[in-house]
Amino acid sequence: MRPGELRGCDVRAALRCAPRKRGQAPPTTIDILVLGPPGCPPWSGTVALVPKPSGRGAHVCPACPICERAREVLRVRRLYGRPVLGCGDCLKFRTRRQVERTTASWRRSGGEKEDRFLRLLRRPDKTPELLEQARRLLLELLREDRARFGALAPEVDAMIEVLEPTGAAHSPRFPFMPNQQLVGPPRRRRRPRAGD
Repeated sequence: MRPGELRGCDVRAALRCAPRKRGQAPPTTIDILVLGPPGCPPWSGTVALVPKPSGRGAHVCPACPICERAREVLRVRRLYGRPVLGCGDCLKFRTRRQVERTTASWRRSGGEKEDRFLRLLRRPDKTPELLEQARRLLLELLREDRARFGALAPEVDAMIEVLEPTGAAHSPRFPFMPNQQLVGPPRRRRRPRAGD
């Protein structure tokens, strides 16, 4: 289980492991505690279990407490200071891809590749092929970041020369020595006044 999410696959796995008497019908509700994401308290309450059509049959899914429809994933979010459990539609939840896909950083600065890399690492079935694909993506991201940094280096050096017109005795690639102020001369202490 991920913090802040209640997944149908986790509910079905828990129901398979739960002891039941012979001939007893499966439960239609469950009492559950769902941990909140960072900064959000946990949600506890009763969730209805409803059948959801799947292939030739149906499987059990938790129902959204707000719209009462079968959902594979329910999320906990803080609304008005209280935790609320609901589906993505009811809570207006959007993934990173949905939010950032039209931005320049997504297309040109490696946002899409970074998202794909993180999704590969979050998968529970980490096969050697997936790990190799994640490694290639990481190397590509690092190579692109280094190229962008290399393109910015002359501009950074020019800005440093403007900020330090006297010229530095150290390398222009590493313009600041440790514990040196980045901008302006050191501040002078205020002289104590007669009334202080």
